[in-house]
Amino acid sequence: EIVAAAKDSTVDGPLEIRGSDRDAGAIEAAARNAERAGVAADIQFSAESVSGAFAALSDVPDGEGWVITNPPYGIRVGETDDLRNLYATLGAAARSKRGWRIGILAADDALARQMRIALRSRFETRNGGVPVRYLVNEKERAHGGLQDKPVTRTSGSRR
Repeated sequence: EIVAAAKDSTVDGPLEIRGSDRDAGAIEAAARNAERAGVAADIQFSAESVSGAFAALSDVPDGEGWVITNPPYGIRVGETDDLRNLYATLGAAARSKRGWRIGILAADDALARQMRIALRSRFETRNGGVPVRYLVNEKERAHGGLQDKPVTRTSGSRR
């Protein structure tokens, strides 16, 4: 299933890759990693908020596209409340790009549901010792963007 999905999502022509984080230090680290991997020339990096990153996509036409994100997980005590707005902002911004899909590494289903996008778990792994799942929205129907609806509980939910 994953191989078939990968083949279906093959892109012909140039591919634009942008990376952003509000933390300039995280962007510098990502740029160094891209340099070591030999792909730095293929990625545009910027230090900006989620809203700023999506605003920068306003020049990109609707159609086929992906947003892949690894937002904070809400592991620290009291942090979850602060992150609800971030996840809601991610969801609203993602819904604004018609034809696009989103992939997110998430450790907390309650936070992922704040995005108000129906997500499906594709695989489970660990990131920095934290158990996470890679969640994606299903490919949209022919006539709409991401659906503005609550996230369904993913299998094996954690919270």
